[in-house]
Amino acid sequence: MNTVKINGEHFHYTLDGKSDAPVLMLSNSLGTRQTMWSAQVDALRQSFRVLTYDTRGHGALTSPPGPYTLELLGTDVTHLLDHLDISSVLFCGISMGGIIGQWLAVHAPQRVTKLVI
Repeated sequence: MNTVKINGEHFHYTLDGKSDAPVLMLSNSLGTRQTMWSAQVDALRQSFRVLTYDTRGHGALTSPPGPYTLELLGTDVTHLLDHLDISSVLFCGISMGGIIGQWLAVHAPQRVTKLVI
């Protein structure tokens, strides 16, 4: 697990799989952490470079005082992609992660090549 500081907070993320494969970003549901995707990552990293992260206020992160806006959660994702020098991803999100994916598709469509929610 790696850590990066984004929008004033530390984020944990994992990037697994073949370096030349398309990047599939998995966004967790409310009240969970990136490890919720562990079983899927094992299978998906055979075909994709899989990026998981702990959403602000979840997992191994500190929980700074809110409110957490959808814009903030979405820009956390774009800043993480910028840090990793990833221009676009296939994005899969469930629950809160799905809402973040929808925000990205509307406000940063160039960052999302496919969206599964």
